[in-house]
Amino acid sequence: MKNKFFEFFFRNFFLKILVLLAIFSLLFVFIDSYYSFILGVFFYGLVLTLWIIYQAKETQRLIFWLKSPTKNFKQPLFGPWKEIYSELKKIFIFSEKQKEELNRNISVFKRTAEVMSDGVIILDKNNHIIAATPQAENYLNIKSEKDKGKSIINFIRNPIFVQHLKSKNLESSFILEDLNIEKKALEIKIAPYDNEERLLICRDVTKLRKLEIEKKDFVANVSHELKTPLTILSGYLETLIEVPISDIKKRQIYSEMSRQSKRMSTLINDLLFISKIHHTKKIISKEEKINIKILTREICNDLKLIKKNKKIKINLNIEANCFLVAEKKKLRSAFSNLIKNAIMYSKDKGEINIYWGVNSSNLAEFTVEDSGIGIQSNHIEKLTERFYRVDIDRSRKSGGTGLGLSIVKEIADEYNARLEINSKLGIGSSFKLIFPSTFFEIN
Repeated sequence: MKNKFFEFFFRNFFLKILVLLAIFSLLFVFIDSYYSFILGVFFYGLVLTLWIIYQAKETQRLIFWLKSPTKNFKQPLFGPWKEIYSELKKIFIFSEKQKEELNRNISVFKRTAEVMSDGVIILDKNNHIIAATPQAENYLNIKSEKDKGKSIINFIRNPIFVQHLKSKNLESSFILEDLNIEKKALEIKIAPYDNEERLLICRDVTKLRKLEIEKKDFVANVSHELKTPLTILSGYLETLIEVPISDIKKRQIYSEMSRQSKRMSTLINDLLFISKIHHTKKIISKEEKINIKILTREICNDLKLIKKNKKIKINLNIEANCFLVAEKKKLRSAFSNLIKNAIMYSKDKGEINIYWGVNSSNLAEFTVEDSGIGIQSNHIEKLTERFYRVDIDRSRKSGGTGLGLSIVKEIADEYNARLEINSKLGIGSSFKLIFPSTFFEIN
């Protein structure tokens, strides 16, 4: 576009000036011949003065326009300046279009950078920050405008990072933990950008690392829980094979072996149920309108065998007109675990109260209160962790797997419910499931 403009300028602009000068010269000769030399000089000087004034005015106007160019300006009606402005206007419009396109591209890039889960930082050859995406700012507590030009080492003070930054290995990524940045774990990779700059790409892997640790702990706990009954069974089997024992002693051994087998079976069933909960969280379940009064009575009847050795009274205080919309199997498991725990840890001749209804905040509550041994306050927050037990020996003797409250918490989370636990040593405990209004109906 510029080449065309200058080609046009040199080919036409000076040509037209020469034509105008030729016309003025002919007029001067004509006036000098027919009138007088002085009149001709005066006329020629007047025209030349007006021409200079006109050129100065247009030049000044052009300077003002170049300082703040706009599409709307008064264009000369004739002469070279009309063509100059016409070409400049074309250049300006073309430039504006390019500018708009560039702004659109920058806007798209910014929106893309904002939704990216990875953070990106551009570093110069001295590892100083040139620019950073919003995610990178969030991950590393950086402010692009304020921290531009600062060394990235000021924000990631870690020997492993510094060593990797100085090395020429730009292929592998590495994970940094305990960065004192909201206790995050970041996966970091440094990639070449051009001859003078590099990209630092960071990704938040805190949840992933936490899941890995939980997985390792889970496998270790399961192995430990299964190892104990298997060891007992193995020991008894060796005894039965190698040592002659009486029938009475055999019956005792068979009884203990049966108890350990049931313990393993219960543990495996609980593990399978937890796995199923995780698998079906994203799948639409077969939810139905559940009568809590009927369900609770069914659960209490199923648990009669557990409380047969204890004279425990169970009181049901249930609103008959309040129903819960949920998957019955999951709800039964949650309620059953709460009632079973209350029976297991209640004293002989104790009392259990079960409540169901709508509270003053228009939330449905399922509460199980027992008059058992109670729980120390420092244990309450950890009760829903898998395999956590307040009293390991007592729990194993009662046949507990340490997964009951964990299952309750998993199911509660699925229905946006809240599990509240209150307890006092020697007095008893209260376990309360609070459901939002979206999951219950009142008839």
